[in-house]
Amino acid sequence: PRATDRRAMSIARVLVSFIALCASASTSFAKTEPSHVILRGFDPAQASALRDATTFTCDSGTRTIAITSVNDDYCDCDDGTDEPGTSACAGAGEAATTKGMYCVNRGSTPTRVPSSRVNDGVCDCCDGSDEYDTAQNGGVVCENTCTKAAKARRAELVNALSAARRGVKAKAKASRYAKDDRRTMETELQDLQGQMDKAHSALEVLRAPKEQEEALEREMREKERLLEEKNAEETKSTEEEEKETEANTDGDARDDDGERERARENDAAEETAEETAEERGKRIAGQWISDESESTRVDDEDEDYDDHADEDYVVVDDPMSAEDTKTSKFSALFARAKRALQRARLAKKDVDAGADLTSPAFPTMHRDAFDKQQRAVDALQTQIDQVRASVNRNYGPDDVLISLRQQCFEVKIEKYVYKACPFGEAHQDSVRLGTNTDGVEISPLTGDMMLKFTNGATCWNGPNRSLSLTLKCGDREALADVEEPSRCEYSATLFTPQACDESAVAALDAELSTLDRIIAGAGRDEL
Repeated sequence: PRATDRRAMSIARVLVSFIALCASASTSFAKTEPSHVILRGFDPAQASALRDATTFTCDSGTRTIAITSVNDDYCDCDDGTDEPGTSACAGAGEAATTKGMYCVNRGSTPTRVPSSRVNDGVCDCCDGSDEYDTAQNGGVVCENTCTKAAKARRAELVNALSAARRGVKAKAKASRYAKDDRRTMETELQDLQGQMDKAHSALEVLRAPKEQEEALEREMREKERLLEEKNAEETKSTEEEEKETEANTDGDARDDDGERERARENDAAEETAEETAEERGKRIAGQWISDESESTRVDDEDEDYDDHADEDYVVVDDPMSAEDTKTSKFSALFARAKRALQRARLAKKDVDAGADLTSPAFPTMHRDAFDKQQRAVDALQTQIDQVRASVNRNYGPDDVLISLRQQCFEVKIEKYVYKACPFGEAHQDSVRLGTNTDGVEISPLTGDMMLKFTNGATCWNGPNRSLSLTLKCGDREALADVEEPSRCEYSATLFTPQACDESAVAALDAELSTLDRIIAGAGRDEL
């Protein structure tokens, strides 16, 4: 029995040891999981803080998830910070430099890539760490090019550092003229305002004569209107009288023709019994000659009336003898002459009253002088507005970019020529990319100076074109790196000495020193 007990106790101890060993192994495996999978894509500082953590906080501290939910290929956080090592949160927070996948790039400079580029089949990190899942990226295996990239970057840094030092000197030289440029603009504005005061005074001197001239014209045109109304009434009255006269004349003429015909018939009847055939023939011939002579005389009088229609005749009621002129033809002629004489009298009244008011010769001397001075005032105001806008524009800290206010820069990229005037307009060939109206802005992410051009030409079924121009340190002005990251939204870089300062030189120098240490360390590792 004792032997049996000892064997039982021995088995129990073995079981306890096995269970403890399994628990230890399980704990050890759980602790190695974050360092291999969960911490992928985090920068060293973040990875160190998460190494022993059991939870993960995101969305500015408003959400907490289990550590096992990090890099599990599911986007739990709105800001996308829980999936830096996968593409699950593609598009969330990629604009911020603290988000996206962190590439260690051992032997070169660390970088970040948007999470959308993780396992997309393109090698973005020089160490290839962004393409770790060959099953997902189509079997792409990235070569480590960090040493080669580091050497290329070092050459860039050496050139950039040299250019920055030259830029600092050029900026110091140009800054001495910045105050002079502002003083020049302010003096120009003051001079223009002085000219405007004088121009306004001259305008006021011309105002009174101009208003008197306009008042006289209004008075004369009112007289013209009244005279036209009076003439219209008289013409209407004359026409009505003519119609009535013609009607009466036609009736009288018909009555007179009847009486004359009856008288002739009576005379003919009385003479017929006594005259011989020869006498009757002479009488008829004489009557025919008399009628022809009367017709000729009436025609001559008609022409005479036409030739003297403009004279101021006095029209009598009936200037002809009742016996010889009361014919329908003469009545019509009489009415016609009366109308002509009436119009002549009205025209003569108009001339006597000085009614030719619509003539271009009407005096406008004072009004013309006033209008000319008004145009000069308007042009001067436009000039003042432009200079005032230049004075009030933001040219950056200490007016650092004021020397660029009247300059433009061009670069040809592929088939397009891009042109940017820092404080004016930007173009792609003849297409306007926008206008800079707000002056200099400071990027909240990088601290770089920026110029934004907005309200450019409208894209087909799209927004208005725009350009964001970032200023970088360089030893001379040069427009470069024009891109179109979004449809009709362009970005570019303007290298200029005005963006250089001692801090930029120090930053480049520090990066170069760091890179030199990295390259040296990578060389020792290879050995």
